[in-house]
Amino acid sequence: MGLSWGTALIPLRKTLMLAPLLALAACGEPSADATEAEEKSQDSVPSLGPQLASAPPMPVTALMEPVAIQQDEPIPITDGYLIDWIVATAGEDALYRAGQIDLDDDGYNDALIYIGGRNWCGTGGCNLHMLRVTPAGIESLGRTTITWLPIGVLDSSSNGMRDIVVRVGGGGNENPGLRVLRFDGEKYPSNPTMPPTEPVDEIESIVIDQGDLRPIVY
Repeated sequence: MGLSWGTALIPLRKTLMLAPLLALAACGEPSADATEAEEKSQDSVPSLGPQLASAPPMPVTALMEPVAIQQDEPIPITDGYLIDWIVATAGEDALYRAGQIDLDDDGYNDALIYIGGRNWCGTGGCNLHMLRVTPAGIESLGRTTITWLPIGVLDSSSNGMRDIVVRVGGGGNENPGLRVLRFDGEKYPSNPTMPPTEPVDEIESIVIDQGDLRPIVY
């Protein structure tokens, strides 16, 4: 006996309706072998470590905007830095002695440099340079002629800079002894035998002691 179209469509409709359910059942719980393989695969991935895993996400602006590096602190005076300055100022034939002291009480050492040698000394003494360190480099606070060692400072300050004491004598100077150099807001006096320098009894802190001048050595 032949089948009618209605009778033939009923089993087909049931098969089509059950197909998605059968597919879901096939993709349901993974087998034990599949679970074990997945765990091994995850174990093979290296860990980021707690420091990376807990780090906050980086803002997008940090990737897009360049970071400006600013130098806000004075540059320390190293031996090489000092030698370069002396050579640029007095040449490679200069002789020197140097000492460091915080002249402006900012927590960073400045420098006093006593330069001798050809064209830098006379019968009255040699040249003393006062240097201050800044974020931009070395700043000259003045140069004083005809001075002798030792050289130092007082505990007092003038216009934000320590008072410097030098020894004078020779070269026809009729009043040898110690003189105090006070900063006037722009520089120290250039001649220790002339006003506004004044006699002083002692050096409270020695910065450059007596001794032979040293040649430039790189």
